[in-house]
Amino acid sequence: MIPQTLSPEFSHFPVMLDEVVKICSPHKGGIYIDCTFGGGGYSKKLLNFSKTKVIALDRDEFILNISKKIKKKISK
Repeated sequence: MIPQTLSPEFSHFPVMLDEVVKICSPHKGGIYIDCTFGGGGYSKKLLNFSKTKVIALDRDEFILNISKKIKKKISK
């Protein structure tokens, strides 16, 4: 797995990405809740599957800018 860098001010390495995808089975679609959004690595991966939605939560306000960038990219 190659580490993902989302922005110059924040790096995020989703260390259990393959395991999360296997457990969630997003290829079937569905709604997922990411309670530790952070850099969005898990959410981005889940959103690559069709018919998949993610509700993401994080208590750090600076994460809002990162989430907006991801949402803009995914929405295209």
